[in-house]
Amino acid sequence: MTSSNPGGGSIDYRTSVASNPKQYDILLNLNRYFQTEHGFEVLTPDAKLFCVLGAKGSLSVKEAMLYSGLSYRGFYLVAGRLAGRGSIVLEGDPHDGRVKRISLAANARSMLAAIQETMPMLEVRQEPRPQIRAS
Repeated sequence: MTSSNPGGGSIDYRTSVASNPKQYDILLNLNRYFQTEHGFEVLTPDAKLFCVLGAKGSLSVKEAMLYSGLSYRGFYLVAGRLAGRGSIVLEGDPHDGRVKRISLAANARSMLAAIQETMPMLEVRQEPRPQIRAS
């Protein structure tokens, strides 16, 4: 079951994954840019994990940890917070009992829709700014 939204994409309610993962990649790339160029991140660890799951869908815990760039301890603290809020679900992999999978919970739909509604603002093309040099 999918539903369209004003942001131009749709959300698959079975997996709570937006059909336009590019929007989440924009946020994740923005975060990486600020980390690399300025030494700080603009997304909280919770938001990073949420965006990774929004872009990629259901992942193994190991994959989610790698994509989000969180440490082992940091990942489990964030996952615990999000699971406690009912935003994510951790469950066993149906094909491999050794693997735990993580995905967005059903109540994450409204958050995904809210993010998608704001994303067109980030896609506005900007002209490159001239470099300012100190004298």
